[in-house]
Amino acid sequence: MKKLKRRDFLKMGMLSGIGVATYSVAPYIFGHSTFKNPTLLKKGIERIIGRAIAKGADFAETYNERSVISSISVNSRAVARNETQSIRGLGLRTFINDGVQHQWSEDFSERGISDLISKMNEGQARSKEIEYRTFKELSFPEISPIKIPPESTPTKRKLEYLREVEHFAYDFDKRIKDVILLYQDKTQDLSIANSDGLFVQGKRSDIILIVIALAEHKGTCSIGSSFIGGNMGSEIFDREAPGKIAKEAAAQALELLNPKPIPKEKLSIIFANKSGIFHECLGHPLEARHREGVFKGKLNEQLTSQPLTVIDDATIPDLGGSFSFDDEGTKSQIKVLIEKGILRGFMYDRYYAKKYGVESTGNGRRASYKFPPLTRMTNFMIEEGDIPFEEILKETKQGILAVSGSGGRSFSMKGSYMLPFYAAFYVENGKVAYPLQPFIYQGSILRTMQNIDMIGDDFIQSSTGKCGLEQVITVTYGAPSVRLKETEKFIPLDINQFISKLKNSKL
Repeated sequence: MKKLKRRDFLKMGMLSGIGVATYSVAPYIFGHSTFKNPTLLKKGIERIIGRAIAKGADFAETYNERSVISSISVNSRAVARNETQSIRGLGLRTFINDGVQHQWSEDFSERGISDLISKMNEGQARSKEIEYRTFKELSFPEISPIKIPPESTPTKRKLEYLREVEHFAYDFDKRIKDVILLYQDKTQDLSIANSDGLFVQGKRSDIILIVIALAEHKGTCSIGSSFIGGNMGSEIFDREAPGKIAKEAAAQALELLNPKPIPKEKLSIIFANKSGIFHECLGHPLEARHREGVFKGKLNEQLTSQPLTVIDDATIPDLGGSFSFDDEGTKSQIKVLIEKGILRGFMYDRYYAKKYGVESTGNGRRASYKFPPLTRMTNFMIEEGDIPFEEILKETKQGILAVSGSGGRSFSMKGSYMLPFYAAFYVENGKVAYPLQPFIYQGSILRTMQNIDMIGDDFIQSSTGKCGLEQVITVTYGAPSVRLKETEKFIPLDINQFISKLKNSKL
C-alpha cells in the first residue's frame, strides 16, 4: 500500500501532462491485444487511477475492453445483415462525494487520457494522506472454457449453419411462409482494476441465435420461436442440431394458427416453464437499485404461501449469464433471493452494496466500456416444485396456459410488470383446448405472489436471451410451470404489428 499526499498525486498528473513527446499511454493500457503483457498494462492503469484520485475521487475503477462482434440476420431467405465490428475502449468510473461519474474513451494517447480525466467533476480538496493500494492480480476458476473462439470462426461457417436452420424450418410444413434468424456472437478481452488494489483480466465469449417461424393459413398468421446460445464458443454449431431448433419454432407457429379471442372473465392462469414471466415479475425488483421499490421493508417477510425459491446463479457452465467474475471484478456467486416464499436478499453491485452496508453479490454488469455497471441478473432461476404439469393442467377447469412471451417490462418502483405473449392457449376441463390471440399480460408483483397456488416439477433451463433496460446484456431464465389462482389484465396484441417489429429486429 502506498501513502501519497494529494499534492503528490497532482504532481503525478502534471508530469504526465508535460511528457507527451516521450511518454505514450497506449502501450501501458493494453499491451498486446489479448492482454499477454500484464506488467505494462498495470503501469498505465495505475497512472490513470492515480490521476482520478488526485482530482478528488474517493474510488476509481477502469474497465478496458477489446471485443469483436459478429451480427447476422436472415429474413425471407435473404441475408439482411452481415457485419463484424471491432471495438476497443476504456471506461473510467469514479465515486466522488457519494455520487457516481463515468467517462469513456477510445483514444489511448496521452491527450486522450488527459481529456478523459478532465471530464471528471472535481471532488472536495483533501489535506489528509491518501491510501492507495498497489495492484494485486486476482485469478478465478474458469466457468465456461472457450473451445472455438467465434472471432476465429469464418463467417462462411456461421452462414452455413443458419442456412441449415432456415432449410429445416421451411421444409417442416408448407404453411411456414417466412423464417427470421437473428444471430450474434461476441468475443471479449477485458481487464478491470480499481483504487482498492484489484486487478483481474479474462476472456469471454457470448453467442445467441433466435429462430422465428411465421405461419399463415386461411388468412390467419402466427409465430413460433426457439433460442440457443450461451457463454461458449462456436462449438455450439456441433452441439445444437439445426433441425431440432428449426422444428421447435415451426411446430409452435403451426399450433397457434386460427386463434380465438381472449376470455373476458377472471380465470386461473398457468405460466409455462418457458414463459419468462418471473424475469419481469421478480428478477428486476430484486436488483438492489430497486430495493426501495415494491419490496421495501419486506426483507425476511413471507411473500407467498407456496414454497417458491428463487436464486441467481452466475456459476453454471456455458449459460448466457455465467462468468468467472462480474464487470467490477467480483467473483461469480450463487444467491438465494427468495427461500420457500420468504424474501432473503437482493442482488448487489459494488455501489449498492456500499450503500446498504453489505457485500457485493457479483451482479455488477455492463454492456461495454461505454457504460457504468448496473445491478443486473445473471442466470435467474425458479426452483421446481413437486406437482407434475399434467396435474396442474388437470386441476384447471377453465384457464389460460401462457407459453412464450417476449419484450416485457418491469415497473419495479410501482410494483407492476407487463409481458407480451404470442403463444397462449385456452384450457378447458383440464385439457388444452385451442390457441388464443396474442395479448399483453399486465400484473401487480405482490398480487402475483399472493395468487400462486401450484408450482410444477417441470423445471427447464431455457437458452440464453437478451435483457434490454438501459443496457442490453445476456441472461438466462430457468423455471417450472407456475399457476396463479386468478388472472389480472389482458390487452389485445396486434399480431401483424408484432411480426413487422420482429422483421426489423436487431441483436
